[in-house]
Amino acid sequence: MENVKLIIVEDEPAILRGIELLIGQIDLPIEIVGTYLKGQDALDEFEKVSPDIVLTDVQMPVITGLELIQEMKTRGYSAEYLILSSYAEFQYVQQAIKLDVRNYLLKPPMISELRDSLEAACTRICQKRYTEFEKILKNIIFQEYRIEEAIANPRNKKYKVYLYLLGPYLEWGTEGMVFYPSKWTCESVLELISEKTTKDCSRIWVLNGRYPNLKIIISQEDSSYGNEIYQALKQQAEEIGFSATVIVGHNCKELHCLREEVIKCQKCLKRNVQFGTSQKYLMAEDEKALESANISREDRELIYQALSLNRKEQVIHLYQILSDKWKRENYSQAIYVENTRYIFSMIANKILDMQKADIEEDALKQISIISAVSKNAEDFTEQVSNLIEEIYDGMKKQDGDNQIEKVVELLWDHIHQHFMEEIDVNEFAKKYGYHPVYMITQFSKLKGISPTKLIIQKKMTLARQLLNDTDMTLKNIASAIGYNDVSYFSRTFKEHEGVSPSAYRKKINY
Repeated sequence: MENVKLIIVEDEPAILRGIELLIGQIDLPIEIVGTYLKGQDALDEFEKVSPDIVLTDVQMPVITGLELIQEMKTRGYSAEYLILSSYAEFQYVQQAIKLDVRNYLLKPPMISELRDSLEAACTRICQKRYTEFEKILKNIIFQEYRIEEAIANPRNKKYKVYLYLLGPYLEWGTEGMVFYPSKWTCESVLELISEKTTKDCSRIWVLNGRYPNLKIIISQEDSSYGNEIYQALKQQAEEIGFSATVIVGHNCKELHCLREEVIKCQKCLKRNVQFGTSQKYLMAEDEKALESANISREDRELIYQALSLNRKEQVIHLYQILSDKWKRENYSQAIYVENTRYIFSMIANKILDMQKADIEEDALKQISIISAVSKNAEDFTEQVSNLIEEIYDGMKKQDGDNQIEKVVELLWDHIHQHFMEEIDVNEFAKKYGYHPVYMITQFSKLKGISPTKLIIQKKMTLARQLLNDTDMTLKNIASAIGYNDVSYFSRTFKEHEGVSPSAYRKKINY
């Protein structure tokens, strides 16, 4: 915790010195940056010393302590105000309450009473600093305003970027196909790091990444705690049934470098995520391009022969052999997907002869979805094998499957009735004997919207209503519509509505 700056305003020199000595005996990170016998002097020097806490007497000549606080607030000076007075009259206490003074102590104060008041003030100040700096980090990383407008790096601190991915890497357009525990929030990740590591978590910030299974962790530090943090995150991920990939970035000496470092870490993440494997990856000095592992000419010829003979079982068998090879050689998820798409392009080229011109686009989309929902390499291989079989058997039961329409209607009704709760579409599909990918695809085709987009649409409609018709806080609105993380709610609302919840409320109340 960085020092909290305090000034004392007291017109009696002996009492002023006594208060100064008393505070010196209290074990808190407080620095006395000014002592004043006159309220006007404290007012004149406020901007120069920038105190976090103003400790003042009430009855003083020229300007009283209450008048001093009132004038400081009028000028927009932000501080915690504490009163130390010989007067217990109700009128003084009442005025102090109106000025939002948190503590009104009587002279002579007990050291325990003074300590409790100062400690509470220090806690509020540090929380405010933490929240304000979190906003600065978001602005820099997500470019909510221009980089050059960001504040200078305070006291030349170093910052380290960590990316924490829960499960597989999500490609563009697959965010809504995966359902993660609602309790996996920035707050829960920060709490975990606090419990499992020796790191001072007042110097760690956790932000939501561009995908629902990605967290960006910014650590203000002079040395690396990468392994401690990785072990804590790995344990959390595996306890809820996912792998954890943690990218440890370089030290950044300047705040404006953080966005570039996050982008580099994201590229590194895409190159190195492996299905079902938890791993920590340290950023190399020389960034390599996304590696490619092409299918050998011999394997391509075997697949082509099987396709020419229209042998479904042989095609599936060959794909499974190749997938086992990729696993043994520790291929990344990206290479799995790249090679699988190549094989499906080969399949599509043969299917085209059977008047199936739409098969390739649909199948390649399915591969992205399968990649997003697969928890390990075996799961990915099994689902791709099922997709190959579905193509040969009539493109995912499209012919003769009348039951799917009824199940889609059940899911539609379930979402409308329970969208404020946690809905797991994957489990819903399995309950009725369907593969989640097939369920989501058929729902989207029949209803013109994916299940996740429908859930978000319903949540945002209710959020707009609550912003319009109530004075509920954003945190309470987020909780009411099923979001545990208010910052994630705010980002989702802005993506959906084009403005933040706060800006939306101001606009309708203007």
